[in-house]
Amino acid sequence: MNSKHKEIIKHVCENLLYNYYIDCKELSTDKPSAIKDRYYTLCDDLQRLIPVQVVGKENLILSDNTIIAANHIQTPYIFEITNLDKLEKMGIKEEDMPFFPHRKLRPNEVRQYVLVNLAREINRNPRIVSFKKSQSMNKIFKNSGFILIPKDSTHRTDYLIESIKDLSANDTPIIFPEGRDSEGYLEYNEYYLMRFRKGTAVISKTLNIPIQPISLVFDTQSMSYTVVISPRIEKQKISDLSAEELIQHVQDVIIQGIKTEKPKALVQINEHSIFDYL
Repeated sequence: MNSKHKEIIKHVCENLLYNYYIDCKELSTDKPSAIKDRYYTLCDDLQRLIPVQVVGKENLILSDNTIIAANHIQTPYIFEITNLDKLEKMGIKEEDMPFFPHRKLRPNEVRQYVLVNLAREINRNPRIVSFKKSQSMNKIFKNSGFILIPKDSTHRTDYLIESIKDLSANDTPIIFPEGRDSEGYLEYNEYYLMRFRKGTAVISKTLNIPIQPISLVFDTQSMSYTVVISPRIEKQKISDLSAEELIQHVQDVIIQGIKTEKPKALVQINEHSIFDYL
């Protein structure tokens, strides 16, 4: 795929995201189902624009509120929306600026369409765990089905245990154990994952629910995803392992999934962001 085609994809993607935010802003918040439907329409549009190949679909089991645990991944089609006129129309105001430094919006949440659509295909209700942002954005994402947690909280795991405990039987929580964006140079097949935090393991052990490890891989040449689904980690193994051992196992499985799809890829675990040293 040439650079011109990639720029077209980025431009179309920006318009899709912008229109989604505008439509959600205009929808009444007392009709959350309408906002969720609009989010699912965006997810479908994104998958048509940026296709997804699934490996190991026979391993996908999401009953019993199974937690999907996946790696974060930087995606080159997601970029900052900086047009001030667009930001104003989207409702981003001065009081929102702590959440959007320099009046830029990087809509990372919508890139999770890959996992959202995967859950929807088997009639599950995806519930992505993400940090709270501005008040206006929180309304959109909460009504889109997100579980929003305070960014500065020191009790995120306890907060999530209570939130997931109250989910309906058809809900599937989606957690990214790194707790923040991983980094890398995907055009060079380099993945720099942050070390997985044990909160996901603590939640799983406390609530006695399985974990479905999923590896996300992105190809910058074809501008497409590959999703590698590994066998579900069942309750017995979860019970047998400590939280530290369990999260290490989840991390190892997800890394192996990336390497299965990209055998020549460099996959490295970092304790700190690689950009902390620049």
